[in-house]
Amino acid sequence: DGVIRGDVLGLRDSLMPLDTAEPLLKTVMERGELISPLPDLDEIREYHAVRTRALPEDLKGVRPSGGYPVGVSDELAELTRLTTERIRSGETR
Repeated sequence: DGVIRGDVLGLRDSLMPLDTAEPLLKTVMERGELISPLPDLDEIREYHAVRTRALPEDLKGVRPSGGYPVGVSDELAELTRLTTERIRSGETR
């Protein structure tokens, strides 16, 4: 229905359902070089308007009344678990 239902934090190559997920970050620089044109002010304004309209109504007020779910991809959760184990074990490499 076009309303954003939540976010999922993940790795760049995390598997997400493309029919319901949209990546929010895009690569614009590589090795210090701009690889895609930056948007002009009108494009930024339109992007913001579209994204704001997609928010649930209860999140649009000055004091949002609703909750907003944020999850973690399976790949990021596993990396977090492995990293935590390494830290607790004292492994440095």
